Amino acid sequence: MPKVLVSEKNQPAQLKISCHRLHSVFRVLCLVSFVLWWTICVQPLEASTRSQNLDVSAALRMMQQAKVHSGYNVEQMEKCLLPYISTVTDNWKSIPKTFRNDMEAMFQRPDSPQSWWYGSGLPLQYKTPHFVFHYTKTGPDAVLSEDISPLNGIPDLVEICAEAFEKSYSVEILQMGFKPPYDDYWFKDRGGDEKYDVYMFSGPWLGFTMPEYPVAVQSTTTMMPIFFGINSRMYEYFGSSEGRRYAETTCAHEFLHSVQFAYNYYMPRWFMEATSTWIERIVYDGVDQDETDANNYYTNQLTYWFRYPDWSLTVFDGWHEYGDVIWPIFLTERYDVDIIRDLYEDMSEGTFRELGNFYDVLDSRGTTLGVAFKEFTLWNYFTKNRHDERFYSYGFDYPPVSIHLNDTHREYPVQVEFDREQAPENLGARYIRFLPAPGQQTLSIK
Repeated sequence: MPKVLVSEKNQPAQLKISCHRLHSVFRVLCLVSFVLWWTICVQPLEASTRSQNLDVSAALRMMQQAKVHSGYNVEQMEKCLLPYISTVTDNWKSIPKTFRNDMEAMFQRPDSPQSWWYGSGLPLQYKTPHFVFHYTKTGPDAVLSEDISPLNGIPDLVEICAEAFEKSYSVEILQMGFKPPYDDYWFKDRGGDEKYDVYMFSGPWLGFTMPEYPVAVQSTTTMMPIFFGINSRMYEYFGSSEGRRYAETTCAHEFLHSVQFAYNYYMPRWFMEATSTWIERIVYDGVDQDETDANNYYTNQLTYWFRYPDWSLTVFDGWHEYGDVIWPIFLTERYDVDIIRDLYEDMSEGTFRELGNFYDVLDSRGTTLGVAFKEFTLWNYFTKNRHDERFYSYGFDYPPVSIHLNDTHREYPVQVEFDREQAPENLGARYIRFLPAPGQQTLSIK
């Protein structure tokens, strides 16, 4: 059981020596207080205390709700349906046959009357070099947006999504070197050309990427072609300016999901969502005038994540995995942007248990997962008003990490003990703060 012993009887000189031996970022902290980053990475075979997968029944309920075309509100909208879709596909053989018979219609394209996404049809098309957009101007699935810029008979939202998908293709495939998604050229009933199909219709979600027939199958590897679903009513729910931002970041997010399917559909679910959220800031970095800056829109996901730093990175609950975006942000800012592609390529050979893919790729950069994660916990302390330019480039915009009330100490000596219930989960961290006792200017830690 780990213990921390703190005594106020130590002399200031002893404190000065201790501080000198620490990383330079600690030195200023030692003048008025000492903050101990208490990071516990338990053995890989020890499971996290929190579920690593969504509940199957909850995923089935969500997917049943997701097929409605009207009558939902903003609070009911999901960012992305992939966590629920993947939970269904991962547990397909264990789902009762009656449910499977109904769920098979989920994989049918929205322009097919056999699809459970089918409304009144999506007869209109808009084509770009790499995509075909299917939409309608009538009924519950109508694209509700202006036709102003340009005035050409095509709803602006369709053209915004077209530009966003093409930009995502350019950045993710041509510039960053990711694999292109599998197309449906050989499936004549599935579009039958080299363009990727994007279906714009209404439902309580921003977007989703639907897996189709597997191209190659191993026990831990499957590659799949895809089609996309994008909500056709974003302007109605968010207005034109915010609707544009949601559309652009959603398209970038969903396109990276299709890229992931070209490497391995079975890569860790939490990492799929974390990196697809990360790519939003890569494609839309706000550099160009009036361009969406996705860095400004991580607050909701990160507030939840930073509130529970002792939860494992691998928690997959329909929300925490989006806050895991902070992990690829750290990896790419600390090492290099190619590290995400390298991880995907390592996972294409098979997804290793116990995060073996991360061990492989970090080893190629001269470090280990344990060392990288410890540094990650340090970076996570220097956010908001503790922001330091040596860490996250946008750290001032990120929430402060939570410190439990009973983890701040001012009276000494003190002994702190953690049992399994109190200790951080595997790949989690707990922060303990030691401040000088009342009336004292310094303290030392032994």
